[in-house]
Amino acid sequence: MTDPRKYDPESQDQESSGKGRKKSCIDRALPSPDFFYDVKAEVQPIGSSPLMIRIFTIFLYLATIGAFAGTLAYYSMPSRLLTKESIVTSDWEVAGWNCRPLQKTSLHGLITTWTYSRCITEIQRPNVDNVIAVNKTNEPTTQYDFRFATDNDSTGTLSFYDEWYASSVLQADSWQLVGHDCQPEPPYSNTFNVAHNYSECLNAVQSPSNATVKVPSAGTDHQYFPFGFDKPCYAWADAFTPLKATYPNQRLVDGTLFGYSSASDCLNVRDAADIDAAVTGWDGILATSGFGSEFICAYVKQNGNGFRCFKPDYPPTTQETAIQRYTARHTPMSICSPLKGNSPFECTREVETPLMTRMNLSLALAQAVFAVFGGVLVFLLRNVTRCRK
Repeated sequence: MTDPRKYDPESQDQESSGKGRKKSCIDRALPSPDFFYDVKAEVQPIGSSPLMIRIFTIFLYLATIGAFAGTLAYYSMPSRLLTKESIVTSDWEVAGWNCRPLQKTSLHGLITTWTYSRCITEIQRPNVDNVIAVNKTNEPTTQYDFRFATDNDSTGTLSFYDEWYASSVLQADSWQLVGHDCQPEPPYSNTFNVAHNYSECLNAVQSPSNATVKVPSAGTDHQYFPFGFDKPCYAWADAFTPLKATYPNQRLVDGTLFGYSSASDCLNVRDAADIDAAVTGWDGILATSGFGSEFICAYVKQNGNGFRCFKPDYPPTTQETAIQRYTARHTPMSICSPLKGNSPFECTREVETPLMTRMNLSLALAQAVFAVFGGVLVFLLRNVTRCRK
């Protein structure tokens, strides 16, 4: 039997190419890639003016090339060619990098974020203007501090006295320490309330004279004050009994009579005709073995607040000496050295942007210009064509 339908080649081509065929769900969900289709067919341009399309095409390529060249030139300018690179590290110095601390630190009282290199340039040399006289607590003599730098409202200060005092040792019971010079710790709490240690005391004891021997206002006996009238007198409590053991009748070899009164703590020379006789009598007592300067200074071996022992590297006592010692001991390098440990540090450097990176940035912008301008031109062509129809 013959099929009454006629053979239609065009219909056959459409069927083979998929044209006119209703798309299945699979085709809509998973469309076939473009390369499975015949794309060699000639595509009609938008509009009917090849000249306008050619003009738009030339403009589009020129704009794209201009964007690429302009961007590449922009990133190759000296101000844009170098970029800053940074790292954070615990090292204060990295070759080829400029490092600075991320936090402030105290440098002998100077609150700063200086780098070690800047500190070296900022430190002043010791001179008469920055080595200044100061008074220290519990220190009667003048001391000299070195103010080496200032930053905003803070000042860096070095002090030989403060360093010397900080290295001292406070002992509660012993008045001696090998290799140290020990002083009673103020406020002084010894029998005579003096600041001397035992060695100093031996030289500080004043001999009997009209400046150290006197008759109290309410008595007739002469008393002796080894360190002057503003300090306590020579006490009888520890002296009378052993002295009487040497002189049972309470008279010295020269006939000087000694004793004490319950009304005072002082040992007395009695019945002296005048101050000269009293001084002679006291000379006799001090000349007796065990009752002289050693007996007096034995009291300073005890101090209620203990003894502070110092190394014999005493601070300078004049400005000239202080300048010399600060110059020799505290160089800019030694002063600034603690800044090397003020981590973390941020290290930066400038590096040239590689040519490939600049070209990639330029290409990305050129592609964006091509897409945007292309879309705008297509929009214009479609509108022109619509208006002509």
